[in-house]
Amino acid sequence: MDKEVIYKNLQRYAKIVNRIDYESERGFEMIKVYFYEDQFYMARLLDGNVEEVKAIQYTDYKVVGTEVVRKTCCICGKEFIGFGNNPHPVKDKGTCCDQCNSEVVIPKRLEVLAK
Repeated sequence: MDKEVIYKNLQRYAKIVNRIDYESERGFEMIKVYFYEDQFYMARLLDGNVEEVKAIQYTDYKVVGTEVVRKTCCICGKEFIGFGNNPHPVKDKGTCCDQCNSEVVIPKRLEVLAK
């Protein structure tokens, strides 16, 4: 099936779960992730024209092109995938993983509140 037709059907029937806009050497690119009938689909547009539509494996991770962006936890130093968490009051900058958020940051916030 034509990628334009698939994209139009995704726009009409699927739920959009993520959208990333960025400027590249080729022009203005947009990545849209849709969910339809238990499957995720990625549509990549270049200057408004559909370049690619395909089924992908996706969880709430940031997708740039077809690559998942990995981050490093500012507390434990381990690499993680996902949005990350605000590490304040443990650290003033960066993002922390879910484990450090629940085991270090939240207890520290409760400690600060108790004072």
